[in-house]
Amino acid sequence: MSALEKTSWKTMEVEKLNDTISRQMISGENAKLSQLFLKRGAVVPRHSHVNEQYSWVISGAMKFIFDDREIVAGAGEVLLIPAHVPHSVVAMEDTVDVDFFAPSPRRLDPEGRCLPSTLGQSLPQRSRRKRSRGMHV
Repeated sequence: MSALEKTSWKTMEVEKLNDTISRQMISGENAKLSQLFLKRGAVVPRHSHVNEQYSWVISGAMKFIFDDREIVAGAGEVLLIPAHVPHSVVAMEDTVDVDFFAPSPRRLDPEGRCLPSTLGQSLPQRSRRKRSRGMHV
């Protein structure tokens, strides 16, 4: 079982990804939660991931661009992006967004399959300050 952990966005370090996007992040054994701060016009380049992504727009608005459509999500709205679906994002205005990823990228093998249960043994904790590869936000 993972250790219980309580934290606050107010006390977490803000990681600057570029001039228009910053984030805070916490990872558990099976999921990852990120709070993103996007300035109007910020672009998250086209990408996909092996995990599901839930994007909850706290304030502002974001346009998600998929191969077959565009979806604008505004304050209070949540968008579920299934695994392996390519997408990019444009901030339509200054935006605060909370993204939830499951399973956590560190619980996947190199081919993107879920790792077997560790039967109560925790994986080594990744540093929250470590930068992810690419723009996986």
